[in-house]
Amino acid sequence: MGTAFSFVFLIIQFIYHLRILILINMSSISERNYKAMANGDWGERQASKILSELYEKVDHINSIIDFMLNDKIPIEVKTCQIIIQTGREKYPTRTGRFTLVQDQHEYLKQHCG
Repeated sequence: MGTAFSFVFLIIQFIYHLRILILINMSSISERNYKAMANGDWGERQASKILSELYEKVDHINSIIDFMLNDKIPIEVKTCQIIIQTGREKYPTRTGRFTLVQDQHEYLKQHCG
């Protein structure tokens, strides 16, 4: 489990340093959802490139998890904005966040992800 966690942390660091700080206007839920979906797609494409260079076999599952490495290491990719605009006067910005749903969490725990 330590190796997979270290590798995921490496990917997160890479994506964090590669991304440009983007501020988005939180004017509607549909805009936020679209931005989150676009960020997720971008993160998975970047992770796929990195994983393919480092591992012999990378299967893009895109179900409860995103990737399976060498038929045994499950990987779930999560992305978020570094900072977003909230539209509030008192707190105009906040850090981004991502969600790991219970099914993903349980799957990763059971399969040493």
